[in-house]
Amino acid sequence: MSVDKNVIDYENDWIVDSGCSNHMTGDEQKLLNVSEYKGGRVVVTANNSKLPITHIGETLITPRFGDQQVELSNVYHVHGMRKNLMSVSQLTAYGNYVVFGPRDVKVYRSLQPTSDLIMQGQKLESVYVMSAEAAYVDKTRRNETTSLWHARLGHVVYQKLKVMMKKSMLKGLPQLDIRDDICLTKHHPGGPQKQSYFQLKGDGGDVAREV
Repeated sequence: MSVDKNVIDYENDWIVDSGCSNHMTGDEQKLLNVSEYKGGRVVVTANNSKLPITHIGETLITPRFGDQQVELSNVYHVHGMRKNLMSVSQLTAYGNYVVFGPRDVKVYRSLQPTSDLIMQGQKLESVYVMSAEAAYVDKTRRNETTSLWHARLGHVVYQKLKVMMKKSMLKGLPQLDIRDDICLTKHHPGGPQKQSYFQLKGDGGDVAREV
């Protein structure tokens, strides 16, 4: 029987799951070298129901998008599960690299990235966790300036911004070049909020520029 390549075959396909801590299947017939599971873990589904783990074993799979047979070890048989889940965490625990792309996912035995790093997370409690705040800061750091952070923080005065930076009061705030001879004023309290940056008086006199 032919299988539509654009539709998931839940009976035979394995879904690559980055939130799953172990390989698992609801079909015990897929497992080899089966032994009874004697641990105390259960699988909690999306609707908070609990499914028991009854056996553990190995399985051989041949991805329908490739022709190389792959062995998965320490696979749970979960009674009542209707999908086959391949754990990203378990794949990487054996030294493999899992790369998700716009249209596909690939598993490598070794990997040497050559492109720029955009985001980086950590493996915590058998899942991968990405801090959105840290990732945003890392991605935009190359274009950051003192004036950008000044605006981002609600036009905080530069002296306070400098204190925040020195005392690491704000997570993700980089080391900025904040000059001591710059202050911010606002003209006409009752009128338009027109802002100017003024350089304090030095040997060259007063200099002002509008922004």
